[in-house]
Amino acid sequence: MRSLWLSLMLVFAGCGGSVGAGSLEAPIADPGDDRVVLVGDSTTLSGLLSCDPSGGGLHYSWSVLEKPEGSALMLSNAAKTSVQFGFRADVAGTYLFELIVTNGSRRSIGEVVAVQATEDPALVVTPANTPPTEDRCGNSI
Repeated sequence: MRSLWLSLMLVFAGCGGSVGAGSLEAPIADPGDDRVVLVGDSTTLSGLLSCDPSGGGLHYSWSVLEKPEGSALMLSNAAKTSVQFGFRADVAGTYLFELIVTNGSRRSIGEVVAVQATEDPALVVTPANTPPTEDRCGNSI
């Protein structure tokens, strides 16, 4: 087996190839920052900071991992595949969303964002309202 492996490497190298050439980096999913919102308020989740280190385009896949008991939240098919979408926190509790991005050949690790819905305005924490200028790969957006 060892000689077969060595022979294959020599043949591959002799054909002008190189072992380990090319980018094997997976895309990077970024669903944004966790937040606390008031029950009844809407918030927007965005994968805008997600990127492909190889520079390719991305496909988005959002899913609901957890929602409070009694919540009527359901993602539409459009929201599930959109770079960003809004939803209304209809019940107090924790909503967990996962974002996975693909570039057609590779898939990111799933990243989770938590939205806590509360009835106490003093607990509200929202992400900065400053628009980002770069994605996670350092590309201008």
